[in-house]
Amino acid sequence: MTKPFQTVNQQIEILNRRGLTTDDKTADILLREGYYSIVNGYKNPFLFSSKKNNEDAFKHGATFSEIYKLFLFDRSLRMLLFKYITIAEATLRTITAYEFSQAYQQGHSKYLDLSTYRDDGKYPDLAARFIRSLNSILRVDENGKLKKHKPYIQHYLDNHGHVPAWVLMNCLTLGQTVQFFEFQKNELRHAITTQFANLYQQEHSSKLNIKSKELVRIFDHIKDIRNICAHDEPLYCARVSPMHDTTFATVLDDLGLVLPADKNKEMRIQILAELADLSDDLETVSIFHILKEMGIDSVDKFI
Repeated sequence: MTKPFQTVNQQIEILNRRGLTTDDKTADILLREGYYSIVNGYKNPFLFSSKKNNEDAFKHGATFSEIYKLFLFDRSLRMLLFKYITIAEATLRTITAYEFSQAYQQGHSKYLDLSTYRDDGKYPDLAARFIRSLNSILRVDENGKLKKHKPYIQHYLDNHGHVPAWVLMNCLTLGQTVQFFEFQKNELRHAITTQFANLYQQEHSSKLNIKSKELVRIFDHIKDIRNICAHDEPLYCARVSPMHDTTFATVLDDLGLVLPADKNKEMRIQILAELADLSDDLETVSIFHILKEMGIDSVDKFI
């Protein structure tokens, strides 16, 4: 069956028929933000477990304003997380470029040399494909025409004839940066992971036992959350990883291992403040229901 277009007034009629209370601000909000983004994205905590007449049925007393408050909370959460993910991403990019450049001081563009990457299992093919993506950044497009480069890339090409790894890394997505780390040989991956462990020990006065495989997993989770933030999708209830079993709370723990200690504390305090504001806005649903969806058992997690 096709999904017919509904005017804003018709959308409000649908919500009212399903038991949701609306007000005089609802029409403007729906016009500005969209029914799909607000209602479809954030209705679940406010629904009965069973449907009525094959339609969603909202809990008694549920209001559109509550759903919108959850929507706004999640937007703030995305903006907040994106800020701190950017900091963690910069650390991975910087440490990886530093260790790679130190290991290959005599090779200006060793990141284009397949022999510098690990040669076990699936990795030679993956690394070869990755090198092609690097070449596409640095050289020509698919039609063989010289590409327009970002100013800093063009500067190094014009003045030095090559682009150092620490400059190139700024062109990579977080996913590509994780790949660049994962594809390195054991010794280099160990050196990068050790740097993260040293930073953690310096700031927390406790030892962090972490292996390169674990660091890849952490940044894979962070990457998934970053993509959710970038694409404006629901975050608080998101499940990431190939098995879709990693909650927001788990990713928060992952960030805590790779962020500076003060930034990790700052992030948690800000999330706690957002949760407190949301708790004041909810009447039909308990804040503990939202915390459960986030994978959080207690607000002690933020202290």
